[in-house]
Amino acid sequence: MNKKKSKKSKVWHLTYSLGGGLERSLRSINDLDIGFEQSLVSFKNDKFRIEDVNNDKYFGLKGFIHFLFSLKNNDKVIIHSTKAGFLRPLIFIFNKNIYYMPHSLHSFMFKNNFLKFLARSIEYLLSIFTYKYLILGWHEKRELLLSCINKKSTIVKNPFSFSPISKIKPIKINNYKSRVVILGRIHPQKNPSMLVDLLLKYPNLVNNFDFIWIGSGNKLMKKKLNALGVKTTGWVNQNKINEYLINSDVYLHLAVTEGFPYALLESIISKKCILLFNANYNYFIDKRFVFKNIDELNEKLLKFEALTKVFNILKKPLLNRFINLDYRYLWKNYLS
Repeated sequence: MNKKKSKKSKVWHLTYSLGGGLERSLRSINDLDIGFEQSLVSFKNDKFRIEDVNNDKYFGLKGFIHFLFSLKNNDKVIIHSTKAGFLRPLIFIFNKNIYYMPHSLHSFMFKNNFLKFLARSIEYLLSIFTYKYLILGWHEKRELLLSCINKKSTIVKNPFSFSPISKIKPIKINNYKSRVVILGRIHPQKNPSMLVDLLLKYPNLVNNFDFIWIGSGNKLMKKKLNALGVKTTGWVNQNKINEYLINSDVYLHLAVTEGFPYALLESIISKKCILLFNANYNYFIDKRFVFKNIDELNEKLLKFEALTKVFNILKKPLLNRFINLDYRYLWKNYLS
């Protein structure tokens, strides 16, 4: 007696945890009708973040084991985090359709040449167990080539909706200070130490600016930020994030490495001045809004009003790269 075959293949999204932009990315892909059933597997029990998502969700080691033994030959696995990426050899035993979408490669985290070489070598070995790389920009494409990985790779666009933030109305804030917003985990990748260094060298900035870090993370670093006058919000939902962005004057992105941050697009829509650290993801932003060190950052903050006028002229061609895209069609092709 033949077993009844499922009409649709399944896409399994595997991650270590559901932080910030990754949650947005998974939600957005999940909302697309790409011809597959979709399920989520997360090692960290972040169930509270995605309770409203209807698809099957599995958490912890038990959830991972269930995922392994539920895999079918025609299923596809998208691994979304670098930590989960180390499990590719194990998953390969059960299913060879492994798509790796790391949102940032390990080697970007290291300045030391030996550590960078080591990270590239490890990724070269893991590439044996990878069917296709889903990467977020040419900076990652170049990095794969430097790692001598001659594998199939596709530069993907995360599905993005403009409606939630564009409908929010600004709130009048009775404060003579300008607002600077930073979004992300308080974690070395997001580079909070640069903000600490900035305020230690230029303490008078807090007289002119309210610095707000949206996110949670390292408790010791949070105390350092608070002691220097930076407000930290802890974890907040997307609606609250959008409110902070709309009611800010400057969006400051300090990360040392990044995939493609949604917050950049949201800040462009909200007509804010964007200032970016000279990292690997800023290739699409005019160099006038990029800084290399805290001295340049201080200089650009002090003239942000003039930069905002320039940015509002340039923002339309930036947005045109992401609007009017058929994300459903694109993602069907990515997974082909």
